[in-house]
Amino acid sequence: MPLTPPPSKPQRGDRKTFAKMVDAFIAWLINFVTELNAFIASLNSLAAGGAYAIPYTFDSSSVMADPGAGKLRLGNPAQNASVYAAINLTSASGAAVSGLLNGFGDSTSAVKGSLRLTKVGDTSKWLVFDITNVSAVNGYKLLTLTPRDSSSASPFANGDAVILHFQRTGDKGAAGDLIAPTIYVREEYASGANAPAYTNGQIRALNTVAINTIPGASLSGGVLTLPAGTYDFDGNAWSGASNHRVYVRNITDSTPIAVGTTESINGRSSVRGFRLTWATGNKQFSLVQACVGTGSSGGIALNNGQNELYSELAFRKVA
Repeated sequence: MPLTPPPSKPQRGDRKTFAKMVDAFIAWLINFVTELNAFIASLNSLAAGGAYAIPYTFDSSSVMADPGAGKLRLGNPAQNASVYAAINLTSASGAAVSGLLNGFGDSTSAVKGSLRLTKVGDTSKWLVFDITNVSAVNGYKLLTLTPRDSSSASPFANGDAVILHFQRTGDKGAAGDLIAPTIYVREEYASGANAPAYTNGQIRALNTVAINTIPGASLSGGVLTLPAGTYDFDGNAWSGASNHRVYVRNITDSTPIAVGTTESINGRSSVRGFRLTWATGNKQFSLVQACVGTGSSGGIALNNGQNELYSELAFRKVA
């Protein structure tokens, strides 16, 4: 902001005008202190800013039109509820800031940046918004806002000197896979159908592929075929036996690779394994029932109109 230049200095040799010039100089000095304090407050506001800090005069009208040179408006009488702002292309200092305002919409993220308005000389009065869109209108920029926080509902009065602070958001990163490639299979029957009885050591009849995003993975006859890699896996199965559990068997290498929980009453046994790795070729796996006795129900139907689910197994390819 400009500072008022001093008047001509008093000269003691000029007795006719000396008193008048002293009075003028003292009046200027008093005003200079006021201007200097405002200037210091403006510098402090600028120092507290983000990537951009631009001086403006607040216009209390909430009509979204050009607020006039050096001015800005918010689109709601309750300032902290505003979802639009109209910003003139010239700052309160007379600088052309169209290029800076254009940059407010450059981020490819949904939130373009953070907009903070603070009162010059009283930084306890402020508003903060997220900017989600920037539109060019003749003579001004229309910002679409999401209110974030404020010192009060309407901290600014018409004509207040404010500083506009803007901090840009980084660009949106490339989308990544949130879930590892997975094959998830189930032993599933129509509503009302009981699962067959399983003898000790019998393969559970996994018959439905619910998810398969692993190239080369497949299900056939209750057996999973998987390509080389590193896997985590888990599964479960219901049994009516008084003592039972399930385990995952590596059919290719003829060995169990993970033993499930031992259950002493009918219900589900769960099995889980981590970082199973092989370097080349395919391997085959099955979910196997273990139980006491010659046979036991693999599941009793609920018969509620939805398919019955009695066992399930999932492999996630983590490398």
